Amino acid sequence: MSHKLISSTQLMWLNQYKELWNNFWDEIREKKISPIGAPVPHLPHCGNFEEYNKSRYKIAVVGIDAYGWGNDLEKYSDLETYLDECQSNMDGSNWGYSNPIFWNFVFKFLGELYGKEWKDIKADPESQIVQGLVWGNMKSIWKDSDTDMRYFTEIKRASAIFDNLEYLLKVYDPEIVLMLNYSDTSAFYNYLPKDFDKYYQHSFENGAVD
Repeated sequence: MSHKLISSTQLMWLNQYKELWNNFWDEIREKKISPIGAPVPHLPHCGNFEEYNKSRYKIAVVGIDAYGWGNDLEKYSDLETYLDECQSNMDGSNWGYSNPIFWNFVFKFLGELYGKEWKDIKADPESQIVQGLVWGNMKSIWKDSDTDMRYFTEIKRASAIFDNLEYLLKVYDPEIVLMLNYSDTSAFYNYLPKDFDKYYQHSFENGAVD
């Protein structure tokens, strides 16, 4: 990552995930698990933190898992390198035209919210609307046809420390969380603020949706 000024939200992201990321890697090394060909965790991120901070609506979307997110874990022991790669992938080439049921719903939701044609939003990944969107998943790691399955179970277990909605809420303080998957057995949703109803009531009363 270049030495440039970073936003307070980006700093919060790095502070929130640094220890978790290091713990994840410590467990992998302790168990002598090879990261080569292993799946990469998907942590909640946006394309541009400044665009998120300037967004009319601060929105996070949560899916089930990042199927096909990557099988080159060996490249990302450094958290800042990982974040750079995540943000570069918010350019539409990796996710904007994959999983169309999920993403088309997200773009249609954004279109209704902003009063714009959803296909135009989808076709313009560099827009503030898209770059300011936070994307997270209930399961930070999943497998696909290219995943090296020798250590998948151990890596999946190590990645469970990321699967917590609390971190997304703390870092981004979103006004809208679009939950497109839910499971009573998932630890991700086991954390909901005690004042969850109050949180959303506050968001609506303060113009999160008008």
